[in-house]
Amino acid sequence: MYELRDRKRITLALILYELLKERSGTLRTIGERMGISPQGVANYLKDLEKLGFVREARITKEGIEFLHQTFAGLRTEISGIVSNLNLVLSTDAVAGEFIRAGETVSLYMRKGLLHAGRGSGEAEGVAVVDARPGEVVRVQGMRGIVPIERGRLRIVILESEVSVSKGKIQLPDGDVYGAYGLRALQFLERSGRHVDIRFSVPDGCVESAALGLNAVCVVTKDMLYVFLKGIQEAMQKYGEVKYEFI
Repeated sequence: MYELRDRKRITLALILYELLKERSGTLRTIGERMGISPQGVANYLKDLEKLGFVREARITKEGIEFLHQTFAGLRTEISGIVSNLNLVLSTDAVAGEFIRAGETVSLYMRKGLLHAGRGSGEAEGVAVVDARPGEVVRVQGMRGIVPIERGRLRIVILESEVSVSKGKIQLPDGDVYGAYGLRALQFLERSGRHVDIRFSVPDGCVESAALGLNAVCVVTKDMLYVFLKGIQEAMQKYGEVKYEFI
């Protein structure tokens, strides 16, 4: 989940900031600056005291650490969003057909890659150079947002005692396959599947699904907890994707 959507965490951090900035601030003055009632501020202060972030109306060391962590996370997230917005001004795309320099093209996603071609779409730009089908073409002056239909992530849990020869697991079809754990890697290779993702697997699987690909990831049972934690962290960067266990 995006940090920006965790409104309670942000509100708690802002109240801590007010206490740090002006120690003599009252419930009323803090509430006026934040646009909430004095009673609302009092309720948040109770939560902060329970968490150990405030003691006797003063911010604690733990509270300062929470404040720094929250705003550092927000800064990183906002910087990433701004960076992604800047990318839409000029980018590379795969030519879906013959394109001439100066021609207005539509942009669309196909198999996780940005493509450019003729026709009307939600996003368009101007080709900088000539390009044949399959070649990379630079597109500038982009307008609109490229629609992306997110793919799905399917997680296959591999029991430690499972043998490939037993054929107990039927792998679902996917556009990309990832292996998390040595036994998972061996299982995919012996099953005749190409292993597309073997490093930074949670990030790779989530990003693939976010770009419209259906990802299948085989995970050994003893590493499932760490993998799922990585999935949640990856979703903070690429957005939420649907996943299911096989």
